[in-house]
Amino acid sequence: MGSKHLGSYKWKQQRLLVLRRDSHTCVYCGEPGKEVDHVQPRVLGGTDDLDNLVCACRRCNASKNSRSEAVFLARKS
Repeated sequence: MGSKHLGSYKWKQQRLLVLRRDSHTCVYCGEPGKEVDHVQPRVLGGTDDLDNLVCACRRCNASKNSRSEAVFLARKS
């Protein structure tokens, strides 16, 4: 469980934790990543909890948009 949406300061802290945890590597393609993606998008009920956040490159994050991870990966393959 946890917070649904974090405030600005806490989001920045959470973002840094995710980037470090994932070694600044996009979980979708393996390229260097500087963005954080919600596995389950917030518009679909996802939270800002660490287990719902992953590092992503700009291309994958923009391509995934508000799709669920399963839909994005199915279309990507």
